[in-house]
Amino acid sequence: MNSIKQNILILSLILLSGSLSAKIVSRTVFNLPAPFRPSSVEELAAKRNQLLYLDQDLQQQLTVTPFGSLSVSSDGLSQYFLPGQTGSNRTDMVAGEFGSAAVMSGSADIIASYVGVLTAPLPTDADPFLSSNYKFQSKLTFAPKASVCGAAITYRHHLSDYIDKGFWIEIVAPIVRVKTSLGLREEIQVSGGPTGANPSVPAGKFGNMTSALRQSDWNYNKISGSQTKAGLADLYLKLGYIYAQEEHYYLNTYFGAVIPTSAKPTNEFLFEPTMGNNGHFGILSGASAGVRLWADCDKSLYWTIDTAGTMLLPTNHLRTMDLQGRPWSRYLWVNLNKTSDALNPGVNSFTLPVQVDVGTVRDLNTAWVYKINNFHLEAGYHLFHRGAEELTLQHSLANGVAVAGIVDQSGNYNAGGGISCNQASINHYLTVNNDKNSAGNETYQSLTDADLDLNSAAHPAMTVHGFYLSAGHHWLDFTTPVFLGAGTMFEWGGDNAALNRLGFWGKIELSF
Repeated sequence: MNSIKQNILILSLILLSGSLSAKIVSRTVFNLPAPFRPSSVEELAAKRNQLLYLDQDLQQQLTVTPFGSLSVSSDGLSQYFLPGQTGSNRTDMVAGEFGSAAVMSGSADIIASYVGVLTAPLPTDADPFLSSNYKFQSKLTFAPKASVCGAAITYRHHLSDYIDKGFWIEIVAPIVRVKTSLGLREEIQVSGGPTGANPSVPAGKFGNMTSALRQSDWNYNKISGSQTKAGLADLYLKLGYIYAQEEHYYLNTYFGAVIPTSAKPTNEFLFEPTMGNNGHFGILSGASAGVRLWADCDKSLYWTIDTAGTMLLPTNHLRTMDLQGRPWSRYLWVNLNKTSDALNPGVNSFTLPVQVDVGTVRDLNTAWVYKINNFHLEAGYHLFHRGAEELTLQHSLANGVAVAGIVDQSGNYNAGGGISCNQASINHYLTVNNDKNSAGNETYQSLTDADLDLNSAAHPAMTVHGFYLSAGHHWLDFTTPVFLGAGTMFEWGGDNAALNRLGFWGKIELSF
């Protein structure tokens, strides 16, 4: 019981602190909560074997739980991904070439030229760079959404001779299909070119942001249409012990392991669908308790509480990082070394292997269960918390990489490399000075690991609250007792690091 009290205290503090969090912006990764975690709503609700007295010979249960969820209210998630330089509450951004009205006035969110939008040929080396030749401008709107569907297969076997006490084992195997989309829409405001209406797009370049953001030259963090992933999420193995299972109360505890069975995220797309715990092995423990508060003939009312904690072990991922203090700087042009005359996508250089340490995942569920004969109705509250990811670089940034300086201090186009502009940002370039040496001359300075913002590639701590309602009925007079149940829930995040979602599930269980 001390474990239950400790979890209640910790998670109550999380509940109070979640609403104080500031808006999170410019993250390159979002991890969905793993389905069918121990003490998650889908696993617990509409399935309260502890409230039943089954035949001593019926020590095994096989349960199939189809489930699904849809995200709602996409604004917070949009802000999670967007740069946020001109306001963290926006769900859109303005992109423009160097000569667009937005860039010239300083109101642009992103310089479209960086991502390959080009509506007039570039000058030759050392010729004047006329920004007025490049006037493309568009407005991008984002409405991210995610959906999850699947079915979990649960097998439970009571190992002891007596059903009201002793050891049990359980295996949970959720099979899921996850679909995500950033919901990108583009409204072109100015077509581009010197007059704004005469674009001439060179080969290999793009005349709009939609095409540029999904270009094949980017190996990582592309922004494209919907992405789908399906398979076995993770296996949950549990060994538990029932201390008591009486008519008026019950108590049991368990420990176990999380076995990852799905592929790790590849980081090819922003808002990539994730399954399970993203390749983390885990060690888990939990407890479940209930007490009868009232009874009248075949009617009774119970209060239940379930809690679980999982320690996820560190694992390695590929993650894309911004530069310190510069949202979306992952999409800047870079030179690979001082002598390179090629403009390369920064997103390829700023994606590196890291060790990801999540720490602990905690679930707390409390519910009221009304039971009449073999029918029960359950209403409850759920609290989920996952710790903030901590990243450790496993490989340094390639030696020599620097933000490309494409215009020298005389205003001429620099196609030969040898000049860096490491203070450039995704929405400011021409007003930023190129790097200089102690003598004040333009020079080339390589970026280092210290310039990378590891937090931009880490999912922050996630807190999710939820209410749910479920109902179920047991047919105990069958040769093989059958249970049918269904439920629905609504969850919302403590900040924009979590999804707001509507979920639903059904259950069918056989006892034998």
